[in-house]
Amino acid sequence: MRQIIIVLLLLISATGFSQQYVNMSKIEVKKSLDRSSLNIDGISTRITETDSSITRKLKGPIGISTDEVYVFDRSGKCSSEKIITNCDTCLERLLKAVLDHKKYRWKLINANQYVSKFSAGMFIETQAANAIYSFTILRTNLDRKMYKFLMKNK
Repeated sequence: MRQIIIVLLLLISATGFSQQYVNMSKIEVKKSLDRSSLNIDGISTRITETDSSITRKLKGPIGISTDEVYVFDRSGKCSSEKIITNCDTCLERLLKAVLDHKKYRWKLINANQYVSKFSAGMFIETQAANAIYSFTILRTNLDRKMYKFLMKNK
């Protein structure tokens, strides 16, 4: 049963989370999240919104939860996506799905950070503390010199 819930949470999260929202408008993100929120017995989905963010909370019946947080800049464009879960294997699978997008050519630059190809201008940071696991995808404004510095020896 636990494996089924994990798979369902992964499927729901994967439909709404994989760097596809960075640079999208708040209205576009909200519409997409509304369309991709599934009604599955035993899993509750709640979307909340503030002036600068949208959060989608997913909760399963055995205590597994996943939050997706989308933050918007002053122009209304998504500047970051964050996924937070209490399931380490769920996070690993979601991160793998993000890193497998060949379009971005993600490179590990240290134990918990990845950088995309220069033209994509994105960065991922992973964190784990007190059985809470997360990763954040950020839009960056790195110049070529800083990008090369980050990529040296990679």
